[in-house]
Amino acid sequence: MAMIQGSLYCVEVVQFIERQTSYFCIWYSADKDALLTAEGSLLCFDTAAQAQSAAQAQFPAYEKIVACEPYDLDQLAQMIEHRLALDPSFVLTMWNLMGDVAGSLGLPFAGSSRTALIDGIYDKLFFGNNLPAMHAPTYVPVFTERERRKLDKILQDGSNMIKNALHA
Repeated sequence: MAMIQGSLYCVEVVQFIERQTSYFCIWYSADKDALLTAEGSLLCFDTAAQAQSAAQAQFPAYEKIVACEPYDLDQLAQMIEHRLALDPSFVLTMWNLMGDVAGSLGLPFAGSSRTALIDGIYDKLFFGNNLPAMHAPTYVPVFTERERRKLDKILQDGSNMIKNALHA
């Protein structure tokens, strides 16, 4: 298992759902956010209880392990295929998690590139969350055709990466 460097801020059991099958992994926030890995693959469990036990064993001094957070790759696929409306909060959360998976496994991720186009798409998703602290009128992101193609490519890249990591 990976050695954690620096202060530990949060430990969470995450649930990936693909084709109605659940995979449970352990995400943590430290100096760098990541998921637990073993031998170059995501460390996956069949149940949330197994993941909770493993998290407690891996982080014995950490008492506040957050309960399971579901990340539905099937729902994401429907958004990529334009069969389901884009949910900025869900998409931004998935994007950030994809970056954490990529960093954990040392893999490239299209969403980690810093370009004006990618930064603009990310900003639209961020503002589309309409956080209360922003004190702005409701913002609904509108993407150009080019932006939406790029967003779909980023999400597909990340989704494929996660699926491959779950089945490794």
